[in-house]
Amino acid sequence: CTCTCPSSLCFELLGFDVMFDDALQPWLLEVNHSPSFTCDSRLDKQIKSALLLDTLTALGQRPDARRAHFESEQRAVNDRLYSASLPNVRRPLSAVPKSRQLQA
Repeated sequence: CTCTCPSSLCFELLGFDVMFDDALQPWLLEVNHSPSFTCDSRLDKQIKSALLLDTLTALGQRPDARRAHFESEQRAVNDRLYSASLPNVRRPLSAVPKSRQLQA
């Protein structure tokens, strides 16, 4: 499946479990493709909230970006459905604006 969203709307956050030995050498234990964001303490909530904020900031994510993308997609669909630029194309009645439907 190909995503048509702007790249800042699609990302994956991975969880890396790392352990340090007595010489402070890091050892990778595992990588989680779906890390838990459950918060069991105030410190846990502070750390995870900061992580999410930093991630969205690094992506240049804006709160309205997702809505703007879907509105743009809907306009493109409507333009294709209601465009008169395609001659001899029959559209289903449901694709014709109500103002142009025949009255019974």
